[in-house]
Amino acid sequence: MVIKKFYVHWDAVTVIALVLVASFGFNLYQRHQYRTLLQQWVDTQWQADTMEVNWQYVKGKLEKCEGGAGTGNETSPEGSENTR
Repeated sequence: MVIKKFYVHWDAVTVIALVLVASFGFNLYQRHQYRTLLQQWVDTQWQADTMEVNWQYVKGKLEKCEGGAGTGNETSPEGSENTR
């Protein structure tokens, strides 16, 4: 019976170790990018919601200042000219 010898190829072990380390490092980098982009997206959504609420508030104040929408308090220039 012939026993086969097992040879360790150190160059292959080194390459495999480098690939694993590089892969792990790249995954950490992508995770950092993902978290940063997710936080930016969440902040942008909050900012958009805040701007929408502020716009509705200012729009309501402007309509109230102008006399309100559909309250009948508006006077049209055409109406005043026709009554002369």
